[in-house]
Amino acid sequence: MDPPCPRGGFAVQVKASEQIRYGDGYRTTAAYHWPTATPGKCGWPVVVLVPGLAATHAHTVPEAAWLARHGFFVVSYDVRAQGSARLLDPAKGSMFWAIDEWIDMAEVIEWVEAKYPTESDTTRVSVIGDSQGAVHAWAAAAFFGKAPPPNSRRTRPFPPVKCVVPRLFAPQVERVFVPQGNSFLYWLPQITARDHPHVQLDGAFRKKLEEFLDRDDAAGLSKYLNSVNGKDLSSGLRTTTVPILHISSWLDQFMGVDLSLKALASLPAATPRRLYIMTGYHGTPLHTPQTALRQELTLDWLRRFQKGGREPVEKGPPVLAYALPPDPQFTHHPVFPWRLRAYAAFPPPDAKPRKWFLRSAERLEATAPKTIEGPALIKHTVATGYDVRDYRKDDFATVLRSIPWRTVTFTTPSMTEAVEIAGKAVAQLEIQATKPGVQIGARLSAVTPAGAEQPLAVGGFETRNASTNGWMIVRVELGTTVCVLPKGYRLRLQLMNQVVQRPGKTDYHRYVPRFTDFDVKVGFRPDHPSWLEVPLRSVSPDLSVPAVQLSLSAPLKHTLTLRSAPSFAGSIYVLCIGITGQGPPVPIGSGQLLWLVPDFMTDLLMGLVNGPILPGFVGILNQDGAAQAKLNLAPLAPLPSVLLGVNLHIAPLLYKSGLFATGAPVQVRFR
Repeated sequence: MDPPCPRGGFAVQVKASEQIRYGDGYRTTAAYHWPTATPGKCGWPVVVLVPGLAATHAHTVPEAAWLARHGFFVVSYDVRAQGSARLLDPAKGSMFWAIDEWIDMAEVIEWVEAKYPTESDTTRVSVIGDSQGAVHAWAAAAFFGKAPPPNSRRTRPFPPVKCVVPRLFAPQVERVFVPQGNSFLYWLPQITARDHPHVQLDGAFRKKLEEFLDRDDAAGLSKYLNSVNGKDLSSGLRTTTVPILHISSWLDQFMGVDLSLKALASLPAATPRRLYIMTGYHGTPLHTPQTALRQELTLDWLRRFQKGGREPVEKGPPVLAYALPPDPQFTHHPVFPWRLRAYAAFPPPDAKPRKWFLRSAERLEATAPKTIEGPALIKHTVATGYDVRDYRKDDFATVLRSIPWRTVTFTTPSMTEAVEIAGKAVAQLEIQATKPGVQIGARLSAVTPAGAEQPLAVGGFETRNASTNGWMIVRVELGTTVCVLPKGYRLRLQLMNQVVQRPGKTDYHRYVPRFTDFDVKVGFRPDHPSWLEVPLRSVSPDLSVPAVQLSLSAPLKHTLTLRSAPSFAGSIYVLCIGITGQGPPVPIGSGQLLWLVPDFMTDLLMGLVNGPILPGFVGILNQDGAAQAKLNLAPLAPLPSVLLGVNLHIAPLLYKSGLFATGAPVQVRFR
């Protein structure tokens, strides 16, 4: 049993830099953090913290120290062909997230076991990391505890892991690099550059990538990547029992969240899993409260599955998502409270598709055209001689001088009431192409009454076999998004000759553009209309809290904000409290779930509502469907030490005209 974590955490000792030699002679450098306190008889549970691409073990120091303060032995190391490893073995390249990397990770764990036998417990291992580190965590869930695929380095089984936390990358690496199996990720030409600063690729592997790019053979590249030993993680995940907390970002510059949803849906039914969708990293705006919650959820997951933590965190909302604000000024604000959503299933079953038809004069209307309108024209022209070799070295603005970006836009009327988008937006287009090889980009945005645009999703369609003899129907998946669209806001569909994204404030490509000229006509015809379909539901209530921690000795007063929609004006609301956990949820009314387990704390604190301790925890929503409450535990300070490290959960419950509505829970940890 591990010693209890003291208030303020354990003091930490560090082994800053230690060289490791793998079984194949390859060398790298690792760093270690662990508590100075005496561990339990088996040692501290081990966290393998894998850095992102272009990062080294030095970049992980803040998080490694933070985890060590909470009672973990943390090892981080430079991934093969990166950082110090690239300098120590300059002649050896990488197949880029394949079997060698997974064997390296296993040998790092075994190195820890051999070098730090009393300080570490390698029977309790987790793997976590961002981006590249996420791919390693997915690989650990797919392969570890099993015999490795046939290879020249290892036949004995990989060491088992207790849980993983992949953050900011989906496991379908091939599908990220080759979207839809027939396009190239914008970043792929850059990484194949021979002087690429991030990773030294194996020479034969780089040559293969270059050949597929030069031949414009995305389908061939897809097949090749799936054949590389260790790159196929999906097969192993379909049988894994490893608990997975996955953290993803909206508008990620590399991928949408659909791949994450698909991966988690493929797991065995009994495998614990959760998905938290936020903003931050990979070009998206950083948001301090969302990043803080990310760290708290990570810690909860590790405590549960490596330390036997009592809170059943795996039974909380399977999908916890912050809704994208419809106004860009709030999207880029570092602390403005985004609206939190909890879903038992995603997309939620009550989200119903709403269709708007593309019409002339840049309109999206609820009715299809009765006569032929349009068509809209998307032109794509390329400067003579410009190709993928030029693209490899150019930035977005430079590319556009040789391949102009052209768009046509279509906008809905203003919303007559607030609605919530929750699910995958799709466009179906009737097109006529002048060349077999075409690419169409599509971007969905929210538009404020003042005309500001906030991108919500981006997707693309690409083919090398378009019919040039007549009209054809194509489907463009813009991807999954969540957004509360207030009354008076509009939706805008932008069609483009290139697939262009805007994860932050700057536009750049998602797919490599086409390097040959083409024209595409988009038809608005009664027999085969072009349309946009977006899943909508009624706005659910949500709660926001300004901090994720509360001091036992001097708890600050926190203001909680409850929001819904004007249709909830006059509703009775109750903010429910508990410390046992967020799940399993309690069914309330017709199809509503209260994500909070009632316990003695519920009874104790609910007796104090609307007094000086919990003012505003019961009340009536105002005309906007909103209210505020205070969490003021200062009169009870100091709080009992038994609460140290425990989460206080608060979940909203609304009632109006015989109907209930529930919202996502928030949590605050006692420290």
